[in-house]
Amino acid sequence: MEIFFEREKELDGLIDEIKKYNSLIVLYGNRRVGKTELIKELIKRIGGIYLYVDNTKSSNLLLSEFSDIVKEYFKSKLFNPPDWDSFMEGLFELSTEHKCIIYFDEFQRFEDVNRSLFTAMQKNIDLYLGKSKLSMVCSGSSIGLIKNIFLDINLPLYKRATSIV
Repeated sequence: MEIFFEREKELDGLIDEIKKYNSLIVLYGNRRVGKTELIKELIKRIGGIYLYVDNTKSSNLLLSEFSDIVKEYFKSKLFNPPDWDSFMEGLFELSTEHKCIIYFDEFQRFEDVNRSLFTAMQKNIDLYLGKSKLSMVCSGSSIGLIKNIFLDINLPLYKRATSIV
């Protein structure tokens, strides 16, 4: 807990934002500034699902691993999405009944893994607005890429973030 003494205010603000339904928080900064540790502390305090976007893995392998984690979290044997669009739709659908927090670490790496996730997120954010109890935290260390994903008017996640930290 000592490590977060200086960051309690930041943690409290993030927790308040995460507790809102349909929140999409973008957490970005240079490498080695403690974003992942902050996420781990949030998980300790309020729970959720941690998903590390490893761009050395294929899209299908990452989809399978993430699906297994979500399936276990929700205890849902029926969660077997064939693609990222179905993954996001299933995640939002499962979250209509139960509050869920997803933490995507190194989110910008989806640019390499499978960019279709961005469109799938946008579609389901819009479709499930007011229906889902899903909150997402997207963390990234490639500042320019993260800003581009969420602030470029021509990209699907433009104006979908509820908070950028």
